[in-house]
Amino acid sequence: PLHWQTLAVDAIARSDEIVAEIQTLGPNDASRILALLDSISDVLCLAMDNAEFCRQVHPRPEYEQAATNCFFQLAHYMETLNASTVLYDALSRIRAEPSAVAALSADERYVLQQHLGEFGDPLGISFRERR
Repeated sequence: PLHWQTLAVDAIARSDEIVAEIQTLGPNDASRILALLDSISDVLCLAMDNAEFCRQVHPRPEYEQAATNCFFQLAHYMETLNASTVLYDALSRIRAEPSAVAALSADERYVLQQHLGEFGDPLGISFRERR
């Protein structure tokens, strides 16, 4: 069962490394930023999907509980990312730079808009400048 705690800690640490890298990039690195956001999703979803599977099928309660703890620890972390000003600001800087947006493919522009909706706009992060 200890494996599940290690999995959660490692997924969060790797995601934090990716967030730190995103923070160093500018709007002209838009494609890289979007790819890194996808990497965060990959890291977290891989761990969460495995934990969810174990929660549903493992016959031993201690494994089920450890997987449940892992799943909810990662879900909470994901919630913090969704309200992250670091991620929202990186995406906003891209949106504010017409040449950066123009350099994106149509699919990347769509992903940018989806991420802006996911990382902040519904949570009011975009309103903090108006205070």
